Amino acid sequence: DASFAFLGLYICRPDLRGQGYGLRVWQAALESAGARTIALDGVPAQQENYVRSGFTLAWRNTRYQVEGGTDDDVPGLIDLDSIPFTDITLYDADVFEADRRTFLRFWLAQPGGRRLGVVRDGRLAGWGLLRPCAEGSKIGPLMADDRQVAEQLLDGLCAAGSGQPVFIDVPETNPEAMRLVRARGMTPCFETARMNRGVPPPIDIGKIWGLTTFELG
Repeated sequence: DASFAFLGLYICRPDLRGQGYGLRVWQAALESAGARTIALDGVPAQQENYVRSGFTLAWRNTRYQVEGGTDDDVPGLIDLDSIPFTDITLYDADVFEADRRTFLRFWLAQPGGRRLGVVRDGRLAGWGLLRPCAEGSKIGPLMADDRQVAEQLLDGLCAAGSGQPVFIDVPETNPEAMRLVRARGMTPCFETARMNRGVPPPIDIGKIWGLTTFELG
């Protein structure tokens, strides 16, 4: 939007690296953002480069994995398609720094995805998406009011993993989320850092149990 930008999906083909293409893309992205606050999720190898461009560490994210289940029913879950889209976008406004209704409309429509929600006292209390990827499936996002809702969603989404690896990216600033994935026997396999240039709008990090994505495909 007018005050916030997110810089992501930044990658260069391995055979074309070292020729300045990535740097030119990076410079064009920063120029496009102008004076807006910029956020990104950076891999460890690039974090020093981002610091040189004025970014500072906000928090760390850890990717966890576990073997998926066999699609057992988890009580209390409903198909997210039965929830009004407006309710989903209102919930998302608490956990992301800008309006991303257009993105969510396409993100939720991914083929092969499993979309689940929890309604409590007549209102959406959390939701999550499982999507197929190159190896197994990834959960993202997973948003929930509290651990009970997060457990329901995590268990339901993992159960839909059909015996294949399931991955989720957890922000370390939600320690209850870290405890939950460890309690479910998930193991760490990758990490990034959320970094900002400027001061981002406030969000409710306690509702973020799994980040939306670090990559597409």
